Amino acid sequence: MRSADVDARALARLTRRLPVLVALVLVAVGCSARERTLDRSSISPEEHTMLLESDAFQEGGGIPTPYTCDGTNISPQLSWFGVPEDAIELALVLHDPDAPGGDFLHWVVFGIDPAQTGVELNKVASGATLAQNGFGVTQYRGPCPPVGDPPHRYVFTLSALRGRLSFSEGAPGDDVRSALAPLVLDEATLTGTFGR
Repeated sequence: MRSADVDARALARLTRRLPVLVALVLVAVGCSARERTLDRSSISPEEHTMLLESDAFQEGGGIPTPYTCDGTNISPQLSWFGVPEDAIELALVLHDPDAPGGDFLHWVVFGIDPAQTGVELNKVASGATLAQNGFGVTQYRGPCPPVGDPPHRYVFTLSALRGRLSFSEGAPGDDVRSALAPLVLDEATLTGTFGR
């Protein structure tokens, strides 16, 4: 059998198997990336690398209607990882930097135990304190941009603090937000969009 015939057959077999091999490589790469995303044990406490995620939407993605004023206005599930070991408490803020009147607060929660790793759908972290948002209430109020505006960005920010905030329930959210700024050890953000 000529060498050229062997090479042609080998090439034909490889060509037939190539889509399978490519698929296997893509699956392996995808699994590896997924493992890197989910494996938080590799985060060094010294790096203070926090991550904030939600089952409801991904970074930069659209916020589904149930979490907005056009829906049932419920707060989304949130998970966080990599909180610094020396954090004393956590604070969570949702704001709209694209609001017509300037930055607008939708949700301000502080006094969250740093041992907690998230909040469930339509819940507040156990033992946490709520400040007053831009609507003048202490509960979550979801995205609600003016009709006809381009989609606004809605930024969830989780802050790990080196000290405790001394505000009580219903304190002005802007005051709480200003007071937490100098106490921040690390922050993580999750941004979604919504338009009407």
